[in-house]
Amino acid sequence: MQAEYEALAKQNRRDAEAWFNEKSAPLQQQISEDVGATTSAQTLEIELQSLLAMKHSLECSLTETQGNYCVQLAQIQAQIGALEEQLHQVRTETEGQKLEYEQLLDIKVHLEKEIETYCLLIGGDDGACEPKGYKSKDYVSGNVGNQIKDPAKPTVVKKVLEEVDQSSKVLITRLHSLEEKSQSN
Repeated sequence: MQAEYEALAKQNRRDAEAWFNEKSAPLQQQISEDVGATTSAQTLEIELQSLLAMKHSLECSLTETQGNYCVQLAQIQAQIGALEEQLHQVRTETEGQKLEYEQLLDIKVHLEKEIETYCLLIGGDDGACEPKGYKSKDYVSGNVGNQIKDPAKPTVVKKVLEEVDQSSKVLITRLHSLEEKSQSN
């Protein structure tokens, strides 16, 4: 009987192991899947943390870059503002100088007309006054210096009229000859 009991016990043990293996196989498979999923989840969590750290780093870099560009933009806008102010001042000064120039030009024209009127009143039409904008130089040909003047020879007076601009630059030169008759004693 003891041998039967031992054989029955072995049989029960084998049946129990088979039943246990049969029932635990899906659990073992579930456990291995869960371990694989846990490992995969841990790997993905590590990758997520790495990506979040990179995102944070890039956001900080972006914020810093935006700050730098904002500072540079503010500096450029300040320079543009200063240049616009200078331009406005230059325009204002130029307009003032233009008005002053126009006033001086009007005064000059008025004075030239007055001079012309006075010249006509003083000298008449004999050319005693020089036209406006001209400078004259008289040159006498014939007897010059220590030479003895020949009374029979007429004296020729040459008048050079030079038109000059405001900076005394000669623009036009004209030569006028006037012949004086010799004076006999």
